Amino acid sequence: MNGASSGSNGEAAPGSFVTIYGSNFGSKDKLGDLFPATEFEGLSAKFSGRSLPGEVRAPLFHVIASRNQINLLTPAELPQSGKALVIPEAVARHLRLPDDCAGVSALADCGQPASPGDDIQIFVTGLGRATPGGGPGGEPLRTGSVAPADGQPLYLTVQKPLVTIGEAPAEVQFSGLAPGFAGLYQVNVRVPSGAPRGDEVPITIAMPDGHPDKAAIAIRW
Repeated sequence: MNGASSGSNGEAAPGSFVTIYGSNFGSKDKLGDLFPATEFEGLSAKFSGRSLPGEVRAPLFHVIASRNQINLLTPAELPQSGKALVIPEAVARHLRLPDDCAGVSALADCGQPASPGDDIQIFVTGLGRATPGGGPGGEPLRTGSVAPADGQPLYLTVQKPLVTIGEAPAEVQFSGLAPGFAGLYQVNVRVPSGAPRGDEVPITIAMPDGHPDKAAIAIRW
């Protein structure tokens, strides 16, 4: 299930935040302080296929056994697939994209509004210092270099950005350089329950010691 739309099933692009629902995930919840570990209490998520060199374990963000849920980052080794864009249905139709991502081929792009509780990816620039694992004493990526496409290591921002959606605080689950890119940051957030409905809901991102930047996304209930 793609984290960009908790209502859409199917494959996700490499480096996407994904939510998996299942059973027998154990008896302990682990929220935070888990990433980039690939195992918790004997639980792991493995990806395999003809295009992969054997089984590849995915980094875990959260294990919520009480809800039979795992949040993880899909491995960079996965083949590229389509994108679920957080846009109004009318915009999706104008772009000649499916305006409902449910049942859409994993290789196709689609567009639809997000809903409260959905996990979305935001791509920005200018979030400052990023080091392996986010350690303040770590060595940042050399100017002009590309962040490793396989996420080894992942360059996380030393400071975590503050994100609001419709003035409601959003949980930031990941903030770092986007694997395979130079100068591009990826921020994964969960749409808060207090986010308003609309086609142009303001979303604001700011570092603790920086100036805020704004954009807009579509949200439906």
